[in-house]
Amino acid sequence: MRYGRQGSALKFLFYKCLFVLFFTLSLLASASEGRWSGNLKSYLLKGEHSILSETLKDSEMSLVLSGRFNGIYHWSENWQMEFGYEWDWQTAQSPKAKVSALTPQGYRYDDIESHPRALQGEESFFQQNLDRAQVIYYVRSWEWHLGRQALSFGSGKMVNPTDIFFAFPLASIDQEYRRGVDALRFRKGFGAMGEVDGGYVFGPLAHKEDSAFYMNIKQVFYEWDVAVMMAVFKENELLGFDLQGDIFGHGIWWESAWTEYKSDGSKGWEGGSAFRSVIGFDYRISSTQSLWIFEFHYNGAGQKDSDRYTEQINDVSFFEGAVFLLGQSYLSPGLQWEWSPLLHSTHGILWNLNDHSTFFTTQLDYNVADDLIFNGQVYAPQGPGKSEFSQYPFFASFSLKYYF
Repeated sequence: MRYGRQGSALKFLFYKCLFVLFFTLSLLASASEGRWSGNLKSYLLKGEHSILSETLKDSEMSLVLSGRFNGIYHWSENWQMEFGYEWDWQTAQSPKAKVSALTPQGYRYDDIESHPRALQGEESFFQQNLDRAQVIYYVRSWEWHLGRQALSFGSGKMVNPTDIFFAFPLASIDQEYRRGVDALRFRKGFGAMGEVDGGYVFGPLAHKEDSAFYMNIKQVFYEWDVAVMMAVFKENELLGFDLQGDIFGHGIWWESAWTEYKSDGSKGWEGGSAFRSVIGFDYRISSTQSLWIFEFHYNGAGQKDSDRYTEQINDVSFFEGAVFLLGQSYLSPGLQWEWSPLLHSTHGILWNLNDHSTFFTTQLDYNVADDLIFNGQVYAPQGPGKSEFSQYPFFASFSLKYYF
């Protein structure tokens, strides 16, 4: 990206402010009012996979060492600072290994270099992500957040139609933290359970055409959580709602969004409107400590015919609307099973009802010690011909995670 003279000055100021924030927080977090936390993880990976929201392609097998550090400091009842930094070093068996971004929406004013050239090798590379850097001010029933933070919306389990700022890739091995975005955000409580959440989310150098504004209003009606959301993002418009409740002890959710996408002839975007919705329920069997989940997703931005998937990949909804599925109708059953207090497993299937391809996932977690977890994951897609999930490779990972 070319910034020009003014952009270069702003970029220098941005990095200077980040350095001052990190240095200040590092000192303050060592005091009694502050605290550090984080993790160290090691992965053995087989197949194409995603790290820090990016994908490693053409790799037969790789080893990953990653870490994350979080800092929080309270210097009064009203002020708080937060910081988060993550990194990973990866060595791949294939010399063709390469990295390409999977998150083109990029809601950040600017950023540190994610792949420092000095740390790259022929069969290994280093990635870093400054994921949190914000100041929070509390006054009465108001909260003001300025800086890099996580924004999350919607009750859907597999897909969130109202969540336009970030979507995890299907084959992402680590979804513990959402990718931070740069925003000026406020939250205001009202009534017994109500809340207004709104803000301005900055794109590169805060250009209007790359930024977003949103407003999300939540309230409780007859023990049902209801949220209404509106947003203008990168000159696209969204109106959505989210409903969560309980019927006879079973969780129910319904999340939907109508989006009006812009047209851009230079990029081949025709624009138009799309309706996306997800509805689901869960059922817990206490005798077996299991939780069954069923979810249906309608993706109005997708295609019924697999021959038109190429059009979807090049569509504005895919590039700017956090839409990552190509078809229109999906069914997603899942199961969470507690084998013992230390051993848990999660299983799920994402089934494209249009082309009959499936994406199967299974995950096993075992608490080796209080702060040490063994994790195994398998992603097994399958489908006929040019179906959506037939294009995904088989992938497996084994990891040890230490938390401090």
